[in-house]
Amino acid sequence: MRSLRNKLVVALALAGAGFAAYRILLTPEARASLGTAAKRVGSTINQVKDMADDHIGTYVDEDAEQNRRDVEADWARIGY
Repeated sequence: MRSLRNKLVVALALAGAGFAAYRILLTPEARASLGTAAKRVGSTINQVKDMADDHIGTYVDEDAEQNRRDVEADWARIGY
C-alpha cells in the first residue's frame, strides 16, 4: 500500500510540475502550437485506427499458382 501511495504522490507531483511549466514557461503562441500539434497527432492516430479497422478480418484468397505464373511472366518480359 505504501508503494502505491508513493507512486501516486510522484505522479501527482510530476503532473503538477508539468502543468506549472506549461502555464509559466510557455508563451501563448507556444501553447497554441502545442495544442495544434496535439490535435494533429490525435487526428493521425484516429486515421490510422480507422484504416486498420477497415482491414481487420479481411481475407484475401489469392490463386498462388496464377500469381507464380504472373511473376514468371513479368521476369521473362524484362529479360530474366
